This record gives sequence, C-alpha cells and structure tokens, in this order.
Amino acid sequence: MALPPGTGTHFVGAIWYKQVLSAADCSDVKAVKPDGYATAKDRLTWAVVVDGSATFSVSYGTEDVKLAVGLNFGEFDLKEGPQRVVLRSNGAVVGTASGGACTHTWCP
Repeated sequence: MALPPGTGTHFVGAIWYKQVLSAADCSDVKAVKPDGYATAKDRLTWAVVVDGSATFSVSYGTEDVKLAVGLNFGEFDLKEGPQRVVLRSNGAVVGTASGGACTHTWCP
C-alpha cells in the first residue's frame, strides 16, 4: 500500500478505540454498558501509511514504534482519558490523531 504520487502528502492514518474500559463500574441502575463491551479489548488500534521521504515513528504516551515505508499498523494498551497518538518524522511532530471521545472507567 502506498500514497498516491504527486499529492504532496507523506502520510495518512487513523486510530480507533472504545470509550468504556472493560473494568468500568456501571453499578448505577441507569448506567448501561455499551453492547459488545465484554468482547472488545482495551486496546487503541492504529494504522498509518508513510512514504519514503523521511524516517517516521508513531507514539502513544511513552511507547514509540518505528515505521517502515508503506502500511504500518498495531495496538497499544488503552488508557483512561483523552486519546492522542503522535506521528514524528525525523524526530519532529508532523501529525497527531486526537480530539475524539475520552475513554472512561465508568459508564457515561
């Protein structure tokens, strides 16, 4: 998998995760865990395609993964709170995936 030539873009990617951790306390009578919560893993999953213009890495908290040219994907242990994955090129931040819903240890 590669990026279209001539677009000027050097990467494209996405992250996905769940909003309620498996150990969430939903003891409130009105609180209901989302369908499928028990079968989903507490993982943040990511995928990114990078070209050969630089050395890329993706990080989540203190975890850092070096990327190869083409399609890269993986998972990190999901943490409570706002989610943010950072893409670096030659050490400089060139992209982030953030601003989505927070992950909770309770049922919103």
